[in-house]
Amino acid sequence: MQKTLSSLFIVFLMAACTESDEQTQPVVTEVPNPATPGARYPFASAGAGGDSMMLLWLEPDDGNPGADSTALVWASYDGNGWSAPELIGKSEKFFVNWADFPALTGIDETPVAAHWLQEVPGGSYAYHVNLAFRSQSGAWSDPITPHEDRSATEHGFVSMVPIDGDRVFTIWLDGYRMQGAGHGESSHEGHDGQADLSNAMTLRSVMVHRDGSRGEELEVDSAVCDCCQTSAARSGDRIIAVYRNRTSGEIRDIYRAVYDLDTSQWGEPLALSNEGWEIAGCPVNGPQIAASGDTVIATWFSAANDEPRSFMAVSHDGGLTFAEPEPLDDGESIGRVAVTFSREGTALLTWIGADQETSAVYGRLWRDSSLGSPFLIGQIDGSRASGFPRAAGLGAGFLVAWTATDAESAIQTVVISQATE
Repeated sequence: MQKTLSSLFIVFLMAACTESDEQTQPVVTEVPNPATPGARYPFASAGAGGDSMMLLWLEPDDGNPGADSTALVWASYDGNGWSAPELIGKSEKFFVNWADFPALTGIDETPVAAHWLQEVPGGSYAYHVNLAFRSQSGAWSDPITPHEDRSATEHGFVSMVPIDGDRVFTIWLDGYRMQGAGHGESSHEGHDGQADLSNAMTLRSVMVHRDGSRGEELEVDSAVCDCCQTSAARSGDRIIAVYRNRTSGEIRDIYRAVYDLDTSQWGEPLALSNEGWEIAGCPVNGPQIAASGDTVIATWFSAANDEPRSFMAVSHDGGLTFAEPEPLDDGESIGRVAVTFSREGTALLTWIGADQETSAVYGRLWRDSSLGSPFLIGQIDGSRASGFPRAAGLGAGFLVAWTATDAESAIQTVVISQATE
């Protein structure tokens, strides 16, 4: 059963429409999904075809009563209904975190690979990346660990880009230099107090093959923010990665780096934004990027000068250069941004906005080099429990998913479509 969002949404749209008469505001419709109560931290992904999308999530393993086991599950949605949920794996040792969550990637609306995090002995924040490929018959391979380092430190915040059905380009935050740096449970919430970059978190990459082999592992950046999400997108023969950098002066602005698939080399990392946000700690609020042909859009959060804002910037040359950033919100943002393209090349950009009493997911559409006015997508708990909303293209529209934190906590999903005249 589908239902249109509340009258608050209608009031918000009426106000927003006064800002832009040229673009008709979209319609937001709540849709049910097959996630069970207690499910959380969804990841939405669209294949190259774009007529359906894939949703991945974590949920309690009800098939193992009495055990603290978590299941990793996915299903596809084509605008009319969901496929039967499919189990990827389950374990009592999954590292489950509100900001560092599993992901699924595919081609032509078919899953190619998924990743998750697996705890290892040595500390509360010691975990490794596991990556598995899916066969055409639906079987998942044994897990592959993409990183060379096996130390009891953090390895996560992964982004994957499928190259073809047998290869996935992967980037991640790698803590191999942080061994013995006191980066345990007691220091994680307020870490990075010192600007000694000799033991800083690094950003690394590798090409992972279905047969378990790996290409050359490369360091993208030797000092990055410890726990902000990474993101990567492909435009032609280039992969553009975005992440939060870290300088010796504790400036944590957003950087980009471009990987050439022909030469198998990274270009020099460059600042995507120069807000100059000085913060001696990780804000846990990473950037996102998406591409459609030569058009690439990046979005991110900054609280420089004590002004919390979400921003976006557009590239029309495959990520080589970007236009000046522009804000998405009215100044009441807490970030947790997302961006995705529809089949037709329209982009949806989302963020969480908050005042003193309520929080909500908001969006803006970008099309024909024009950014539409903000619209309400849905109410959300602004705490960590709700995780990070994620979006994927669905034909000419979009699907957005996040964790609902009511009495029967589960996954909230809405479909965003163009209004008909």
